[in-house]
Amino acid sequence: MNWPRKPVLLAIGVGLLLVGVFLANRKPPQPAATLVSQQATNIVSAFNRADNRELLNTVSPDFSAGGWTKPRLQLALMRWKRQGIQATLQQTQITASGSKEYTVTANLQARDTRTQEGVWSAPDATLVFRLERPTPDIPFLPGTWRLVSVSGASLPEASLAD
Repeated sequence: MNWPRKPVLLAIGVGLLLVGVFLANRKPPQPAATLVSQQATNIVSAFNRADNRELLNTVSPDFSAGGWTKPRLQLALMRWKRQGIQATLQQTQITASGSKEYTVTANLQARDTRTQEGVWSAPDATLVFRLERPTPDIPFLPGTWRLVSVSGASLPEASLAD
């Protein structure tokens, strides 16, 4: 065997071994429906914690809901936070609308934590989530399921008027 080439072959062998160990220890990706369901739950959890940054990171820039846009939603979130509003979400169905879109049908409710009264409800709200990649040109980077639209629920108007 040629001794000068031995370190190169050894390095290649170690590299292939490391790649094999990495591939063997990777967890299989969770199904898209599970990720979308978790994202819907995370949105409500972030809302209840008054974590607007996390909540807005899960809302798509082109969000729409009955004339509402993401900037208008951001203003409403600040107002709802001051009013002590808490939300609940009960998912009833998750369906694929395409390979990059899922629709979640859910029962949404909001209540005032000070009086424990219900202030808003949408029994059959439809939330559409879309897989958005940070850089569309690089397909192997992981994407984030973001909320694109809400329908079947009229968002409360009075929250912006105060």
